[in-house]
Amino acid sequence: MRGHYFGGPNDETLSGHPLYKHGLRFYKAYEVMNSAWIREMMQRNRVHRQHSDSMFAKDRHFILTFHDSMFECVAKGYEVTKTTNLSRA
Repeated sequence: MRGHYFGGPNDETLSGHPLYKHGLRFYKAYEVMNSAWIREMMQRNRVHRQHSDSMFAKDRHFILTFHDSMFECVAKGYEVTKTTNLSRA
């Protein structure tokens, strides 16, 4: 994972998120195409003498929205695991 964020906005302030005007809503999962966040990460990294834009070519920007918070990350991908037997220790 290259970067992540977990926190607000909540359901009352989601309209303040820059992607709201592009359809971002709560209780959904998204992949952001042509991500400004990935472009920003790439731009910041360009000061490194061994930087190559190709290092960011497989990065993907995901958003999961919930009632009181949201999770955003930039990663190469994700894996979903279904757990059916949860018990308290």
